[in-house]
Amino acid sequence: VFEESHSYGFEWDPFQEDEDDYGNDDEYYEDREVERRELMREFLQDLGTSEDTETQRQALQGIFNLIHADNATYISECIVEFDGVPDLINCLSHSDNDIKASCIELLALLSAGYSDTLLDCDILCTLVPKLQEWSTEASLLNRALLCLFHVTKMECSAEQCIELGAIEVLQSLLHSDMFEAILCVGKILCNLSSSNADAKALIRQDAHTFIAKIRLLQAHLSGKNKNKAKKQRNNIIIQAQKTLARLVTIVITKDEPLPPKFNGAVVDDLYSLVSLKGGNNTEVPCLAAYLLEAVSHNKVDVKGHLGDKWADLVAAVVYLVQHTNTNRTHGPTAALAYWVTHGLTPPDRSVTKALAAALRSQDISAVMYASEGFSYLASLASTDEEVCKTVTSFLDPVLKQLLHHLRFEMAPSYTHAIPSIMGCFHALAGVVPFRTQLIKSGVFEAMGSVLESYTNPKVGEYAAGTMDELSQAPMLQENQGLYFDPLKIIMEHLLSKDAEVHRHCL
Repeated sequence: VFEESHSYGFEWDPFQEDEDDYGNDDEYYEDREVERRELMREFLQDLGTSEDTETQRQALQGIFNLIHADNATYISECIVEFDGVPDLINCLSHSDNDIKASCIELLALLSAGYSDTLLDCDILCTLVPKLQEWSTEASLLNRALLCLFHVTKMECSAEQCIELGAIEVLQSLLHSDMFEAILCVGKILCNLSSSNADAKALIRQDAHTFIAKIRLLQAHLSGKNKNKAKKQRNNIIIQAQKTLARLVTIVITKDEPLPPKFNGAVVDDLYSLVSLKGGNNTEVPCLAAYLLEAVSHNKVDVKGHLGDKWADLVAAVVYLVQHTNTNRTHGPTAALAYWVTHGLTPPDRSVTKALAAALRSQDISAVMYASEGFSYLASLASTDEEVCKTVTSFLDPVLKQLLHHLRFEMAPSYTHAIPSIMGCFHALAGVVPFRTQLIKSGVFEAMGSVLESYTNPKVGEYAAGTMDELSQAPMLQENQGLYFDPLKIIMEHLLSKDAEVHRHCL
């Protein structure tokens, strides 16, 4: 038809008819928006006022049709604007399962952006009792937990959760074998323990059960992932294990006494988790090692309890430090550094090599713990010839990594690690055979730069102390040009208010 129209000498646009019917696009979309809003108002009114189950079903179906046909975010705004949230919450107690399922699905959708509105409508008072009621209904439970996960991101929700007994209900759900539910419960408990001290205190009392659950979940993993469903199931189980492990590291710290039930059985569970082999789940072994460091710090005799298995544990931790480079590498590094500095494991070559590897980690906390471990090895090297030889063989790459990290001295992410890194320089400078290599690597000049701009008194003390130690080296005395520029900085700090900095500079 289009080709034929040209033969008669006039142009015809096949889309012109649409423009004639609807005018411009803006008017068309404005009309559609008005229509949608009116439909939403009618559907929500039917849901809230009608006592007929079929009418309520049709209203919910209409809402879902609008969501699928249009922008879900816009429809969510309409539900909130037209005060539809209380009606959706009331329908959670409806006798019809389809209506309950639809309403909890809509509330889960709303919770991602309107958690404050749901809290204002007292959703927790209805939702928490339903968790127990729906404990065998996977579909309803998962959506309810998703909704609760978003709501508990708000700090003000924690107190109400405690009052309603939500923590006890959530902990009881961990005994099920519904893996998605376990994953979501772990995330909710992480939210609560991170935002409220009372919630954290309640949750930490049962920390031993979370560790046991992580170990029990391991038995549900399928060896082969060729089947898509099995692969998906395995991924959910692994995510659940990771989440529960993170939860335990939030509630169990080395600065607080361990809960009463954190006993030898927990040490056995942690040992089995550190020793997990294969797969992409290195996070759980790393976090388990971090927990063992906290346990050791609290004077629990881990070595004595494990007996012959202690050597296997140390070997597993050394392996993790050397072969993982994630944001969880600090876990095994902290454990290894603690054990070597407290004489629980000998400072042999494998330990030294692992700590040197940790200095290359992208995890700044791992760098911090490795620096502390190397500081201890340096203190031993002054009197132990074997340790001195071992450290010497790794000294060059260690200095390169420490100087690399020192470039980021002022970065906020390095604030907690810089004192340990500087302490390591100071300890290494205290070993006479190491001084020449430190000077050749540029440590003396680097310390001058740190001394010029430090804000942490401990960092200034280590910088001045390292320069003080290195100034005694014959190489520096014979090559005075090396300290011409740093000397100006040293002279400026002769009047320092920090006594140690003043002493070292003098």
